Amino acid sequence: MQAMFGYSAAALAALWLLVHFIIGGREVARPLRMNTELPDIVRVTMWMCWHMVTACIALLALLPILALQTDLPGLMIAALLLAIAFSLAGIAAQFFLRVKLSLLPQGWLFVPVALLCALAL
Repeated sequence: MQAMFGYSAAALAALWLLVHFIIGGREVARPLRMNTELPDIVRVTMWMCWHMVTACIALLALLPILALQTDLPGLMIAALLLAIAFSLAGIAAQFFLRVKLSLLPQGWLFVPVALLCALAL
C-alpha cells in the first residue's frame, strides 16, 4: 500500500468530519433537535441519523490509518467502499432532488477520498 495516499485519504476524511461536526451541527443537527413542528419520531430519528453519519465519517478517517499500521489492505478496501457509497448517495441525492451543488455538496466531497484510497491500494 502507498502510505502517502492512505494518510492523505484519512486526513481529508478527518477534515470532512470536522466540517460535518461544526457546520453540520450548527446548520443541521441543532435545528433538527429544536424543531417542534416535526413529529417526534421524525425529529429524533433524523437527529440520530446525523450522529450515525458522524460515526461513519469518523470510521472512514480511521480505516486508512489502521490499514497502513496493520498492513491489512482489506481495511483500505472498506474505506474505499465507504467513500464510494457516500459519493454515490450524495451525488444521486443532488440529482434526484434537483438541488444545487451549493445546497448539497456532500457527495462530491468524498470523491477525492475514494480516489486517494484507491491510489493507496
